[in-house]
Amino acid sequence: MLQLQLVTVDAYSLAMEQSRISLLRCLVLENSGAEPFEHLSLEITLLPDLGDPLLVELPTLHGGESFNASDQPVPLPIGLLVREMEDRGIELRCRVLQRGETLLQESRNLRLLAYNTLRWPRS
Repeated sequence: MLQLQLVTVDAYSLAMEQSRISLLRCLVLENSGAEPFEHLSLEITLLPDLGDPLLVELPTLHGGESFNASDQPVPLPIGLLVREMEDRGIELRCRVLQRGETLLQESRNLRLLAYNTLRWPRS
């Protein structure tokens, strides 16, 4: 059985992007079953339509193993945050795929902040 855990910032700004703070703070994919999962990939998408999805090939996860990614960079379209005049809601969607078929999906809603907003993630 696969389990996916995500930790994101609640809001993201131009200042955070320029400081190389990732909006995806932590991602853990755990195989709590006995059988291995092979041919896995992770697809990270920002909606609505904020660029091409990021696709990451994952190693085989044997029973009891996990894949951990901290501060996984999620590419935003170049210049997007400079053009943001108002705050707006976006969705970060992560899908775990096996040979193109969706096994798991988790989403988080967050705020994309106007370009002149200064805000830092809480520790």
